[in-house]
Amino acid sequence: MHHFQAMNSSFHTAGLSTAHELQAESWFAFVERHLSRFQSDSELSQLNAQIGYPFYASALLYQSVREALHFYEVTDGIFNPFMGQLLCQLGYDQTLDWDAADTRILANKQQRGNRAGMDYTAHRATRPKQYTLDPILKTIHLHTDVQLDLGGIAKGWSAAQLANMLQEQGEKSGMIDAGGDLVVWGSQQRDYHVEIADPWQDNRTAATIELTADVGIATSSVLRRSWQGSDQRHYHHLIDPRSGTSAQSEWVQMTVLSPSLTCSEVYAKCVLILGVEEGASWLRRQCSDAAMIGIRSDGMCVIDGPLQQYGQWKRQGEWIAYEQLMA
Repeated sequence: MHHFQAMNSSFHTAGLSTAHELQAESWFAFVERHLSRFQSDSELSQLNAQIGYPFYASALLYQSVREALHFYEVTDGIFNPFMGQLLCQLGYDQTLDWDAADTRILANKQQRGNRAGMDYTAHRATRPKQYTLDPILKTIHLHTDVQLDLGGIAKGWSAAQLANMLQEQGEKSGMIDAGGDLVVWGSQQRDYHVEIADPWQDNRTAATIELTADVGIATSSVLRRSWQGSDQRHYHHLIDPRSGTSAQSEWVQMTVLSPSLTCSEVYAKCVLILGVEEGASWLRRQCSDAAMIGIRSDGMCVIDGPLQQYGQWKRQGEWIAYEQLMA
């Protein structure tokens, strides 16, 4: 298996030619240079610095922002890419090498409480228009004092884009693991097994899936990228836009499988933010082809959706179906 570092994460590929392995490294380095909010000279940082005026974007930035804003609308703001400024105010303004059980102590910024007077509500009816996209000129116009943070969707979306490019170039099967966001194609031709990690112990496995179909798999966890603020409160990077702070959810980890890795990436975050009672039913309404494997804070694992559509799976520990949980 091919391994390299990108976007402050470990990336892996399998089943690719040497030339395509090198192409993967080059592609993700290119994506990071354009889409990282942690690099002051990235194209995304330049966009965030140009509030109130149209920004002429590269094809990469325009397409990725358009995709993020599409999910912003279809999830009614539960997935919210306008969290960059708030994350900085809560203390997550630098990129670090995070470990699963690692808690960093970071300083909260001033104005954390009022978040510069901004409204992060998820209700479109009361939400002011924050952007305009011009598909002809490829411009992005941010109307209000916000900062786009593409975060995980940049990894998932760019991995899906690379998978499409490689298939067009004749790669009939392969796997790309972009820091835990996986896209697999041609699984019928190869023996691909995917392990879902125990959220508390990286060396333990919660479930193993023997894939039999093409799939995008994404996992979100409240235990990764977490920190303790100077106010002694615990924060993590999954922000609930309805409250403007880290999501208070019974889920510790959420894995979503669907035909689209970008959808899986977005929906895993949304289900985790929405919580146990609402999350799974919301996912059913949003995407009938999506399956979920959620782990609660009490260690209970909850499954829902057409997992058998993507492969055969083995589970460890105690599992229940969503219907049993709600009974």
